[in-house]
Amino acid sequence: MKRLRHALGPAVASAALVCGLVATPIAVAATPASSSPAYTPSPDATDGIIITLEDATGQDVRSREARGGISTLADAPVVSDLADAGVEVTDTLDTANDMLLQAEPADGQTDAEALAAAQAVDGVASVQYNFRYDLIGAVGGDAEADDASDASSASGIDALAVSDPPTNDPFAAQDSPSTDVGNQYWLYDTGLVDAWDQVKAQGAVTVAVVDSGCDLDHPDVASNVLADLAYDADGSRMLAGSAVEDSQGHGTAVTSVIAGVANNGVGLAGASYDAKVLPIKVFDDKGGGCYTDDLVRAYQKIFEYIDGDLVENLHVINMSLGAHDSSEVPAGSEIGVDGMRDEVLEGLISTARDRYDIATVCAGGNGHPSGVSACTYANYPSDFEDCIAVTALATDGSSLNYSDYNQYKDISTYGEDIWAAWRGSSSNSSPYVYRSGTSLAAPIVSGTIALMFAERPAATVDDVCEALYETATAISYDMSDPVDAERAATTGSHGALDADAAVAYIADHVAAGPDIEPVPFDDVQQGDWFYSAVSFVYSNGIMRGYQDGSGRFGPDDAILRQDVACVLYNLLADNADPQETAPQQDVDQNDHYARAVNWCVENHIMSGYRDGSGLFGVDDLLTREQLAVIVANIARDSTSPIDLTAFLNLPDHQLTSSWAVDAMSWAVDQGVINGIELSDGSRMLAPQNTTSRAEIATIFMNSITNGVLTIR
Repeated sequence: MKRLRHALGPAVASAALVCGLVATPIAVAATPASSSPAYTPSPDATDGIIITLEDATGQDVRSREARGGISTLADAPVVSDLADAGVEVTDTLDTANDMLLQAEPADGQTDAEALAAAQAVDGVASVQYNFRYDLIGAVGGDAEADDASDASSASGIDALAVSDPPTNDPFAAQDSPSTDVGNQYWLYDTGLVDAWDQVKAQGAVTVAVVDSGCDLDHPDVASNVLADLAYDADGSRMLAGSAVEDSQGHGTAVTSVIAGVANNGVGLAGASYDAKVLPIKVFDDKGGGCYTDDLVRAYQKIFEYIDGDLVENLHVINMSLGAHDSSEVPAGSEIGVDGMRDEVLEGLISTARDRYDIATVCAGGNGHPSGVSACTYANYPSDFEDCIAVTALATDGSSLNYSDYNQYKDISTYGEDIWAAWRGSSSNSSPYVYRSGTSLAAPIVSGTIALMFAERPAATVDDVCEALYETATAISYDMSDPVDAERAATTGSHGALDADAAVAYIADHVAAGPDIEPVPFDDVQQGDWFYSAVSFVYSNGIMRGYQDGSGRFGPDDAILRQDVACVLYNLLADNADPQETAPQQDVDQNDHYARAVNWCVENHIMSGYRDGSGLFGVDDLLTREQLAVIVANIARDSTSPIDLTAFLNLPDHQLTSSWAVDAMSWAVDQGVINGIELSDGSRMLAPQNTTSRAEIATIFMNSITNGVLTIR
């Protein structure tokens, strides 16, 4: 894998090989403040500069930003000094590791001049260009089907159908490539159909697709897409039904190859078998490129969603975009010397891998779409050390002739004549097209990785890479063809993807960890946000479903106070016999809950109302703030400090009753209560809301897994 390889050799300077759909050059990136830029970029290669601040300066700007945003930065010394140097700060980009400033040159100043000026300002750690990246577009494919049935029943052609298809999706039933019949030959030739016998993602893993957007209403992707969280890097949300969800169609195609809805009777079944997809749009609707700052915002949003528990098990990012090193790189230079790459983006990709166990999978580059030649220049971001760079194979398993190659490529899979969903028309039809290129190969690898994380949730990206590379099969090269012979000698690809072997390898080499056991409830399905919590409390004997023979857990039902006492007794009492009878007059000692209520009252865990009524509150509902107080009374060390940040960041925190503020802020700080997700993706504390059975299952699972409570 790339972490173990030597540095890339001398960059090729011939402009003849700068080709294809990613021809925009990229060169000097994060340049130390003490050095000067190594070259002047072409005007369309960059859009301003990005400044990384020294730690102390970054903390100062962060505090100002927190108080009011970019408008408050005018009095920050570093911003004033940059303005004096002719550099205008236009935005902040606060990554997981660094504080960045986005800046534009003054009128009449070039980006290179702005970069040189910014380097001399105190508090600046490094400067780089805001690089442009272009979509690695899909190649060819004039045929188009108005709907799935048209593509899968072309006149007189039915010989490709398999006798026992893995799903009822018509394309999945066709196991040979054809540009006339919608098919998924690659499901069979990569071993994905066999891998599904071992594991299916089925909502257990999320893949972020950083691309041109997604048709959120397309019937073959809609139920697998997290539409409420779909994000446009311009700072807005993608809205279902809008005309600009995916004006280019590419992101929809990529999404369908990863997670086209399986067993819905139309179109295709994605490689992952129903992973969830988070669409992140980074390209505008005019066919232009995106820039480093767009990708920073994309990664920022992904990290924000993960940290806020808005997405579960996001372990893959798929990107089909790039920029080649070009002849503008000084002859004889080596990639990586003098910072000739986008170190801000590279750092975010490394953070995703090392901190969040996210594999970034990238299309390796399409070279020249006519097939004249393939580029050997480094293509970024695919050729960064921590990316998985995917090259494309033709339908016969040989290398697709225009697929890029060099020693920084990692894995290969089919990328020719891949049928995929396309954006819907204004009449909401569901077209499908076939396309070719590395941007169709990469999502097959992303879907396979989703299967691997579904099989072993505790796996790391290193585990996944080892499994992919150790099980890859040999690619056949035509050694009589000079280009193919050079490819065989040069490529870093470990071979062709064998999905079935890769899933089996990771199952054999990574410990399974705690199982999420199946549950016997008809109203709790895998993929539900509360599934793991219900499985946890059920398998640990903490909560059970209704005992009326209905087979229901009742996840949305409000929970009663005596039922909470039963949960606490199951969790903490270890079948202890209460020594006293609860004095509250509404506790029926002949009812099923009496033993639990008696124990809770005796141990001062739940003591009933303190209003002089003498009632426990049998049959009353429990609010979220009341539950926070109960858990805090059991587990909180009142002398330990509380970090109020997370509590205060929830917009309705002020609705918490004064008697519950300490307990609720402690519960939020400890990760016991994370807020309620709304339809627009935001979260509310909702302290006065009653607690549902699914919520209490989640709260107690959080309490136990975070070490707040211990099962007796």
